[in-house]
Amino acid sequence: MTATTNTEENIDLECDYLIVGAGASTLAFLDTLMTELPDAKIILIDKKAAPGGHWIDSYGYVQLHQPSIVYGIASKQLEGNWLDCMLTQFMLPWNHRANKTEILKYFADFVKENKEQVDFYSDSVYDFEKSDEDTHFFSSIDGSVSYKVQVNVKLIDGSSNENIVPHNSPLQFPVDDEVRVMTPNQVYDAYNKNSKEMRKNKYVVLGAGKTGMDAVVYLQRKMKIDPVDIAWVISQDVWMSSRNGGGSPISHSLLLLKHDNDTQKAALEGEEEGSIVRLDKDILPT
Repeated sequence: MTATTNTEENIDLECDYLIVGAGASTLAFLDTLMTELPDAKIILIDKKAAPGGHWIDSYGYVQLHQPSIVYGIASKQLEGNWLDCMLTQFMLPWNHRANKTEILKYFADFVKENKEQVDFYSDSVYDFEKSDEDTHFFSSIDGSVSYKVQVNVKLIDGSSNENIVPHNSPLQFPVDDEVRVMTPNQVYDAYNKNSKEMRKNKYVVLGAGKTGMDAVVYLQRKMKIDPVDIAWVISQDVWMSSRNGGGSPISHSLLLLKHDNDTQKAALEGEEEGSIVRLDKDILPT
């Protein structure tokens, strides 16, 4: 990569690949790109202050639902050294589930470790309207610095599949003024500031995805909210892999192969084996 400064506000750059977005999937792609093309010069930009994508905006108690060994970047272990994991955390490596702090450090370390090949520009946004096939532009969020980039091979847009995080997304439906709406991030922060006050409330949790499930577990286990004070609105039930059911990351795939990709038959057999569970056995997820 080469850089030529014309003024304090405008900088010319050159690279082989310009990658927009530094989230989990984009970083996994970057890792493969560097493995396949070790001489490629890469510029990585992201509107956030650090690599990690949606993990930066996730609630403080977030944790992987799957083992760390099947998540992240191919060239770098998220669970860390296995001996260290067993001796210091008293945990088998395949039982490790990274939390937010561990995941963000993992992604940040990955980018730092590859700084000779990758130039990372944080707090920067790509200008899709101004850029064309020959010339690309991005700038710092505060507008103080603008970059003009000559891309010799390809632009990679990793922002097109950006996750929607409740903390940064307005509600898609009206809410009465008397109803207090909080994101999981706000519940976490408010509880840490005034736990007694937060325990007095009744809660309605919307959604049964990973975030919704985490919220219900956090309310009961950490905040000690009585289940009678929690209402859970579930628009669609789901099948889930059971960490304690003796299954593996490929158990469900094997069942799908066995049943010719019939998801319901595969899930029901997995439930009998104990490797797959659902919230309510009276409701069949669709």
